[in-house]
Parts: sequence; structure tokens; C-alpha cells
Amino acid sequence: MKLVVAIIQDRDTETAIEALTKRKFPVTRIATSGGFVRQGNTTLLLGVDEAQVKPIADLLREVCHRRRMFMPMASGITDTAYGLHNGERVVQYIDFAVCARNWLALNGEEVSDSADSWQRCVGEHNLCAIPPYIEFFTQPRTRFEFSFMTPCETRDELYYWLAEWVQRAGWVTLDRS
Repeated sequence: MKLVVAIIQDRDTETAIEALTKRKFPVTRIATSGGFVRQGNTTLLLGVDEAQVKPIADLLREVCHRRRMFMPMASGITDTAYGLHNGERVVQYIDFAVCARNWLALNGEEVSDSADSWQRCVGEHNLCAIPPYIEFFTQPRTRFEFSFMTPCETRDELYYWLAEWVQRAGWVTLDRS
């Protein structure tokens, strides 16, 4: 007997379990989360004969997908900007002050007497959109889209991480939800 431990992305879980059970492979599912990519994962456990290990691995490669992701680094956000890294270099740089100026240029008269928070508006977010997003008022606009479970619910920790860092830096995004 061999124990197969497969850690897959949440969005592949239902497809993988369905494919495994359809081929009569017994599978146990454990919800897990990864600290590195800040995404929900599922760990699949299968107790099988040694001859079944390769067919299971082949099946999981077929139904589970690799996805390229840009990983935000904690050091990428400052009080004035956000640098998105791909592990090697900054691939996108968002200057919050420029975003706020762009917002004011579009809505200046409407927000001139408004609360100070509108003067610090750098983008908008919509948790209920499919897919949920955070969009910055760059030129052209920069939108980050996130995985979702059901409308108005995401388990994508990157959404919450980015929203929290923008807020911690003292900036605001409009809620379009």
C-alpha cells in the first residue's frame, strides 16, 4: 500500500474528486491553506496499491491546472506606492498619489467639500462582481481580479491582503459592491 498526498488548488478540488471517484479511487479531502501563495488549497489523501500511483498522478495532472500568478510581496507596498513583483523584479508599479490625483481630476467638483477620505481615494473594489476585483485609478486603470466561491464571497486571501495593505497605508478604495 502507498499513501498518495496531493495538494491542489481549491478551484480544482471538485473536478479532481469527481474524476478520482468515477475511477473508483478512494479519496479523503482535507481543507488546507498555503502561506506562500496565500490561497486556499485542498489536500487529497489516497491509500492505494503501488500500481495505482502513476494512474492517479496522471489523472491529477490532467484535471488540475497550473496557473501563473503574480505574487505581491509585503515589501511591495509603502505609504505612497505598490510594487507588484513576479519573484524576480517589479512588473507593475502603482503610485497611490497619482491614483488619487486621477480620481480628483475626474470627480473634483463632487468631492472638493467631501470628507478627507475621498481626497485619498485611489481605486475601487467590488466583492460581489464576478470575479471580485480591486481596481486602481492608474492610466490606464489597473485591475486585479480574484477567485470566488459564490457572489459576494471570496476565499482568495490575496483580495483581503491587498485591501488591508491599501487601508493600512492610509488610502481608500470605493466600495462598488
